[in-house]
Amino acid sequence: MRLSGHIKEMPETRQYEGTPANYFFSFEKGTKEKRVRVNFLYVKDNHLGNVLVTVSDRKIPHETSTGIIEFYSADIVSSCDMYPFGMEMPNRTFNPDKYKFGFGSHEKDDEWSGIIGADYDFGGYGYDALLCRRKTPDPLASKYPQLSPYSYCAGNPIIFRDADGNYIVGIDGQPVTYTTGKDGQINWSSNASADVQRLGNAMLKYPTGNEVFNKMQQTDYAISVKISPDIKTDRVGYTNKNLLWNKTTNKVAKVKSMDITLYEGNYKEMKEKIAKGVNYNSTQQGALYQESIEKTNSLDNALAADLVHEGIHATDKNNIQQSAENKMLGTKNDIEALPEEKETNFLLESTPMTKMPTKKVTEVSTQDKKDIIH
Repeated sequence: MRLSGHIKEMPETRQYEGTPANYFFSFEKGTKEKRVRVNFLYVKDNHLGNVLVTVSDRKIPHETSTGIIEFYSADIVSSCDMYPFGMEMPNRTFNPDKYKFGFGSHEKDDEWSGIIGADYDFGGYGYDALLCRRKTPDPLASKYPQLSPYSYCAGNPIIFRDADGNYIVGIDGQPVTYTTGKDGQINWSSNASADVQRLGNAMLKYPTGNEVFNKMQQTDYAISVKISPDIKTDRVGYTNKNLLWNKTTNKVAKVKSMDITLYEGNYKEMKEKIAKGVNYNSTQQGALYQESIEKTNSLDNALAADLVHEGIHATDKNNIQQSAENKMLGTKNDIEALPEEKETNFLLESTPMTKMPTKKVTEVSTQDKKDIIH
């Protein structure tokens, strides 16, 4: 966990990242003096994730002329001020090489140019803070034709941050909101990402999608949604649950956040196979997905159906509890039945069937769905 704001407000939180010099300091407890070796760092970043200051656990005593310790000050290991696109400001940095993370909390790649803080590894690509651009084209550049494929955060790193090179997210920390005009047009708040708008526009047209989307919007914890171009052999969507588990009660004590990823590559692969004559009508879901893609020539409804499924995993309290029990207690609760039901309902609402499947709804299982996509 990284600290934000005033470090002194969260002294119990320690971040073990980077390897500064091993510090030793002494303190008295009763009549015995103990020496403690530490190499923990407190990391203070801003709203964009830029690492501004790192502080060790060492406290520096300041004595009066009579030898009495009057107060302690923090041991600042490194500090850095940055320009908007991440370049470190000359003469406004201190020991920048003592901590390996910086702009956007990403890892520095100083070996690239030999200049500290000039290059970063963003996981999915390299970034040049001096040129303010990516080193490789954005794989999702087709979604933003108005932007250069080498641009970073749509040219506005003060408002946006790039979490992993796949999508742009708002950094105001506020919930996404929308309004519906008299003409039925959905108007989104400025912090709604392109992925949220795309999926929301598809979901809100139909009752089940509307129900699930509004449940996602009304939670007291953050739910992030992104569309990945990847193809996964074991899933078409995934919800990463950030929970606190109470070992005494064996209950979920708190839901901190949910991160949903939808793998569009799977559906693109399905669309290509359909174009080549592959038939997915052996199950109801297969028939529904196939008709949705064929009729609309779009993957939006398919992705929206998948988000309905994952939205239940992210919002239904009983489903969240049962999922946690499966992980923590080794139980075998069926956590797919309700998500599958809602997903099928959405597909039925958005894609009236003309091709009848060979299996009934009740016979469609999670394995069937995997077979459909893969």
